Amino acid sequence: MSRVWATVVLAAALVTGSCDRSTPMGPHTCDDACAPGATACDTTGAQLRCLEPATAAGCRTWSAPEACGPRSTCVAGACLCLSPCQPGESVCADGTHEQRCVGPDAEGCYSWGEPSACGAGIECVGGSCGCATPCQLGATACGPAGERLTCVGPDAGGCYSWSAAACGGHLICVAGECVCENPCQASQIQCDPIQPALVACAGPDENGCTFWSAPDFCEVGDMCKNEVGPAKIPACVTYTPPLCATINECDFAGQKVCTSDTMYRECFVRQEDGCLRLDCGS
Repeated sequence: MSRVWATVVLAAALVTGSCDRSTPMGPHTCDDACAPGATACDTTGAQLRCLEPATAAGCRTWSAPEACGPRSTCVAGACLCLSPCQPGESVCADGTHEQRCVGPDAEGCYSWGEPSACGAGIECVGGSCGCATPCQLGATACGPAGERLTCVGPDAGGCYSWSAAACGGHLICVAGECVCENPCQASQIQCDPIQPALVACAGPDENGCTFWSAPDFCEVGDMCKNEVGPAKIPACVTYTPPLCATINECDFAGQKVCTSDTMYRECFVRQEDGCLRLDCGS
């Protein structure tokens, strides 16, 4: 075919609009931003979703950032709760208040609830309200002031606690029981260790206890001695000054010598020499 003829054929083809449709066209290509169904997180913690083709070119693109809820953030393409606790967990807000993990809320999140009081006689220990003074029902003990303690309960909180009761007159608490002190034996008499007087053992009282009676004071100027006469019994006797009488500071034991309108000195018998001396002042 001559060059002139080829030119004529090409011109005819352009005029008629015909082409050789047996020639294949190249494949369509698109720069998709994401895979179908994919999700991701942006730098602010919002979630991104892969959208199906929406452009003229038919390419997949990421959605606009979708913020997670106020208690959530985006992690690995999903909104996850930032729950500070797990269901059923509890902590002590302070010594008498408990906080429990509550939820889930509308976002499916858990959070610490408001502190709640444990109740009377109950403390928060190890993350939950428990009995403040555990003891076994019916157990007894002695308190710091000599009172008898008895374990009672359970109360409304299911706890047991100590109940205190004074032992009463002439009784003392020993090993959780109130028993007679019994400081003396029936018919016993002795000199009061502090003042010139005789005290006698009295009782038994309604509890079967003995006790020292109120002091029976000696006559003014007398003194009490524990061994008097052949029987060697306690008795009030007239005081006989020893040889140091000339240096006695007062006349008889128990004498009060005023030193001012509100102060006085009291006469006593000095043990080492039997002489009468005045105390430092009262």
